[in-house]
Amino acid sequence: MLTLYGIDNCDTCRKARIWLTNNKIKFKYHDLRKDGIHLEKINKWIEQVGYENLLNRRSTTWRNLPENVKKNIDILSVADLILTSPTILKRPIIEKYSSITVGFSEKIRSTLSQ
Repeated sequence: MLTLYGIDNCDTCRKARIWLTNNKIKFKYHDLRKDGIHLEKINKWIEQVGYENLLNRRSTTWRNLPENVKKNIDILSVADLILTSPTILKRPIIEKYSSITVGFSEKIRSTLSQ
């Protein structure tokens, strides 16, 4: 079973949920804002795709960070930042068999429907 990590007011997450439902793909929805995220999960994701691929630098959360935090973000500080501000993640994150994809591109959709 898939787990889709996102937030309710994210258009891409909403589209992903609709697409999965319409394609009869079973999934569990995990709202990052309401349900939070564990540090172990964040670290696992960082290992899999790298922290640069997880950060949504176009998000309001990112834009509202102080400049010194943005400039000094690194592998040591990013997990704590995600833990305290999970809306800084690119969305949706889809976990399937303990591997993840970030976003919801056509390429990702084609792998999910297999």
